[in-house]
Amino acid sequence: MNLEGLPQTVISCDMEYKSDQHYPCRIYRKLEINEQLVLFADPAESQDFCAAVLFSKKFMDFPIIFNEVMESSQFGYELQNICKYVQVRTNLWPKLAVERNTGQATIFVLQQLNYPNMFRMVDFTSMAPHEAGQLGWITTGHISGGELQGTRRKMLDDLALSIKQGQIKLYDKEQITQLKTFVIVKGRAQARAHRHDDLVMATAGALQVSQLTPDEDFGEFDPEALKQHREKWRFK
Repeated sequence: MNLEGLPQTVISCDMEYKSDQHYPCRIYRKLEINEQLVLFADPAESQDFCAAVLFSKKFMDFPIIFNEVMESSQFGYELQNICKYVQVRTNLWPKLAVERNTGQATIFVLQQLNYPNMFRMVDFTSMAPHEAGQLGWITTGHISGGELQGTRRKMLDDLALSIKQGQIKLYDKEQITQLKTFVIVKGRAQARAHRHDDLVMATAGALQVSQLTPDEDFGEFDPEALKQHREKWRFK
């Protein structure tokens, strides 16, 4: 597998995994042509772990995982490289959602790079929810009537349900470890002390973006039908 453009420390499905080495980018299978993927990116505050998770709408799995300590602006360049890698192998740019709470610098870099398929926050108040807001995903959460409300609760509830029902496939050891150490503390779901939850939130976000991204309909390619269609537009 050609890994050109990705970070130098990469583990792929064609490489031998060494458990004592940290790989910022992990690739677990080969991607297919026209496979539709979405990517959720969770930038970090200051020097902390940034996380990105790609989710396949076709296979309901997470074939590529990225998490590494870096500044949020540098994270934007890494995301561009990962998405270009996906585009070369699938012919599609993944829908890319960046968590806005700490992701302004990341979004700015991606805009400067003219990334072509950015996610805009959905207007959930509409009868037909649609992308209508600013670039990126907004994670909200507040206590109302003793219960946690907002997008954060829905993200985590939907993720928990998908795991319990066996709807999604997980390959990444660090991703699974973070999910196992994600607990309820005083009514709020969060990582245990001295643990990380960046991949948990990125995984939950990827599921949400997948639900809000329409399926691409490629249909079947019919050369004869295309030829007849083009004939109609020829000047006589």
